Order: sequence, then structure tokens, then C-alpha cells
Amino acid sequence: MVVTPNAASARVDHTYLKRGVYYFNRRVPLDVSRHYKSRRINFSLRTKSVRAARQSVTAITAQLEGYWQHLRLRDAPIPGAHLLCAAKDEPAHDGTLRFSEATDLFLRLKGQGKAETFQRAAARACRYLTEVADDKPLSQYVRADAAKLRDRLVEGGLAGSSVSRLFTSVKSIFNFACIETGLEIKNPFAGLYLDREQGVSARRPIPVPVIKRVQAECVRSNDPLRWAAALLSDT
Repeated sequence: MVVTPNAASARVDHTYLKRGVYYFNRRVPLDVSRHYKSRRINFSLRTKSVRAARQSVTAITAQLEGYWQHLRLRDAPIPGAHLLCAAKDEPAHDGTLRFSEATDLFLRLKGQGKAETFQRAAARACRYLTEVADDKPLSQYVRADAAKLRDRLVEGGLAGSSVSRLFTSVKSIFNFACIETGLEIKNPFAGLYLDREQGVSARRPIPVPVIKRVQAECVRSNDPLRWAAALLSDT
């Protein structure tokens, strides 16, 4: 049952009284009504105080007016929209590190005191990946980027063992940056099939007759360097 207050001082705009409690009640403007499931906004203010009800209504009304204005602006055509860059031309940056930034972080924190080969491996991994799949935020890399990198390396003539080492660097940089920045995403470069034997030839041992000929020539030459070679060939 809705009770209308008798005293003028108890009246509050956009409200009605029910069992002494104020309820907010306002019709949704027609131009934003498609965003709502109901044509009216109706809920309890949970107060019997006129003063508290007026304060709540003032705050709610200001918030609603601001939100409705936002909806109107969002639905309105954007002046000069034909001049905006398309999404594919300028990908959104979600705030996560780009791979080059992740590599810098990796080298700065883990590269201290490491051999120069460690630095070169990380830099090489970053260069190969960004050339193939661009320098994107970590969260924007997908499985297709990993497959594209693998295929490009194989097409470039890298042996399977070299491809595997490069992927190890990429995965390490990716995982380290995610842990350091608290980014909980799956590493798209992990678990990808890599043929480690591709392009790798088996190294055959030197035949024994060849070793014996080398040893005989060393003995015949009879100098310290040849004696060292002969001794080494016995190992």
C-alpha cells in the first residue's frame, strides 16, 4: 500500500512513501529507454527521514543524469569519425608489457653477472619474435604467433636444436615477465611441437684406421705438438 504524506514538508521529489519508508521512483527518459529492462526505476531508499531521503535523491539524480548523458553521447554519431584509425591499424594497448619491455626486464633482473651469450640469446629471441609477430603486449600474443615464429625459423634454415633453444629463451622471457608483473595468462609459446632432429646430422666417429695413420705421422714427425696430438687421439 502506498501512502502519500500529508505534510508538505515531508514531500520529496521522485519519491513516494510506503509504510513510512521513502522509495525512489523515476521514469526512464525515452531516448535511453532501450538500455533498460523497465520503463521505471523504483527502489527503497531505506529511510524514514525526510532529510536523508532528500540527500539520497539529490545524489541519485545527479548520478543518473550523468549516466544518461553518457549513454546519449555514446549513441550519438562521432564528428569526424571517418578520420579515426581503424582498430586493425592501431591495436589497443591494455597496459601489459610489450615483449621488448619484457626482454629488458628479464635482462635487467636476471642478466646480472651472466655470460655474454645469455644476453645475446635473449636479444636474438626478442628480435626474431618481434620481426615475425610484432612487438605487442604479452596478453595479445596467441598460439598462431608461436606457430608462425616456428615456421619462419624452419624456413630460414635453422636446425631443430637451434629453434628449440630460441623458443626456450622466448618462453623464459614471457614467463618471467608474467610472474614479475602479476599477469595471469597462459604462455602461448609453451607446449608447441618442435622437431629437434630437423636439419641435424648425426656426427659419426673417426674411423680407427684414420686415427692410426694420424698417430703414425705424429710419431714420424717427432715433435712436442705431434706427440700431444697422438696422445689426444688415444682418448
